[in-house]
Amino acid sequence: MAEEQENNTGRSYPAETIENCFAIVSEIYNTKADAFVYLNDICAIVGKPKGTMILKISACVQYGFLQNQSGKGYQATPLFTSILSPEFESQRRPRQLEAFNNPQLYKNLIERYNSKPLPPSSGIANILLEYGIHENSRLKAANIFIENCNYLGINEGGRLRYFIPNINNTENNNGNSEVSDNDLKNKQNPAVPQTIFELPIDLGGNTAYLRYPRNITTAEIKILKIMLDATLTALEARQKITNDVLP
Repeated sequence: MAEEQENNTGRSYPAETIENCFAIVSEIYNTKADAFVYLNDICAIVGKPKGTMILKISACVQYGFLQNQSGKGYQATPLFTSILSPEFESQRRPRQLEAFNNPQLYKNLIERYNSKPLPPSSGIANILLEYGIHENSRLKAANIFIENCNYLGINEGGRLRYFIPNINNTENNNGNSEVSDNDLKNKQNPAVPQTIFELPIDLGGNTAYLRYPRNITTAEIKILKIMLDATLTALEARQKITNDVLP
């Protein structure tokens, strides 16, 4: 199968973007709905030769848009249909982000870079050897990863910001929202507004989060520095009184 061909030159990786894979499966779904379809039939539907489609279909499977059942072929998944025709429009983006997290390679990269600076494609390509990606495929795999991040809007100023919004809201017959326990937690800890940038700072054993407006000015940064200096002075004084020692 497609995954086996990829494994001949290293571990598998999505060889096509989420956007293009969704378009491919949409074309299949518009013709066959949720019926199983053989690879040769898929090639006929999209009008592409088999040699150019093997890795693309493999990527569709890795994102979770298609499932492959031996002897039956490929079928569109509930994840795909939930993006194509969501019950609520607010459910579309969380499902797209779920698809992004499905490939094992992407799970590893999200764990490595989430809330941290995202290297350029060449930098990511250099570390893909750790994850078993063949040398000849590493730059392509890195480019597709970055392109997916940009498409999903999770590459914020060179920093990976991967977070799946809550999708447990439903609507009753009166059109009122039913709020889940998770929603209540989110209200107590609201998401960072789009106008605010949150910078995580690794303190060793702890992590601090600095939030500031995306359009912050140099003068405002100087004010922020003064306030931080004042905070440090106050902490040093308090620790001196309590005989604590700064690390």
